[in-house]
Amino acid sequence: MCKEGQYGNAAVEAVRLYTSGEMKCLPKAWYGVITQFTDSPSSQEKPCPIETFLGLCEAGLVKGVRKGTIRFTKNKDYGIRGVEALKKDSSLAKSSAAKLWGSIDNNGETHNGQMDVVRALWRAGLIEKGED
Repeated sequence: MCKEGQYGNAAVEAVRLYTSGEMKCLPKAWYGVITQFTDSPSSQEKPCPIETFLGLCEAGLVKGVRKGTIRFTKNKDYGIRGVEALKKDSSLAKSSAAKLWGSIDNNGETHNGQMDVVRALWRAGLIEKGED
């Protein structure tokens, strides 16, 4: 397992389960794996990371996950902005999640796990980079 933090690890594992066919529903895949990475109920239910994860999937930015119906959430938007920042400067993937967060227009909000998801999916090679 990668060392990307609880939300990053959950995102990568949820994609693995979904793309392998073991799970047919992305939210169920997320909630099925997040308990492997944290015992904290509040962390397991935290909306920011899962909204970012599902938003990237819905936007068609995660390899192996078909683009879906786009519904706006600010966390999805932050995730997409994070991917765009990484496309412009991939060295941000090696920096902290806080640095990546600071590189995007985040409306003055506090980082809340969103960039952990983005960085983990990027570093695991699961983000569509538009280069293929």
